[in-house]
Amino acid sequence: MGPDGHGRIRTFGFGPSPTDIFGRPHISSRPSQELLDRMREEIRKEIREDKEIREDIRKEIREDIRKEIREDIREEIREEVRNQLREEMHSELQTAVLVAVRAHMECPHVATANPSTSGQVPDACSSHRPQSP
Repeated sequence: MGPDGHGRIRTFGFGPSPTDIFGRPHISSRPSQELLDRMREEIRKEIREDKEIREDIRKEIREDIRKEIREDIREEIREEVRNQLREEMHSELQTAVLVAVRAHMECPHVATANPSTSGQVPDACSSHRPQSP
């Protein structure tokens, strides 16, 4: 038996060909162009949807970060205002104490200032001071 001849099957003789025995090769085993195009379009659609979802997530994250920053800034401003108010109150208190100490030094008979006189010390020692001409 020599080499196979083109288009013939060994042991079947000269009659049948491979197509007669095995049939035509299935063209449908390869995906059609239409199927490939459909699959590509589905993949493109999924990619677009994924991009939209990612962009939505980015927007939400950005908004959350902006809210946190706004809250942080507001809290910093509140704290700064509190500190300024404390400093002002401390300064006013120091001034009131200095006024009271000076008044006491000028006239030891006056122990404290009357709060209703808005920080003014009553002039209880006016009779003790020499009159200016």
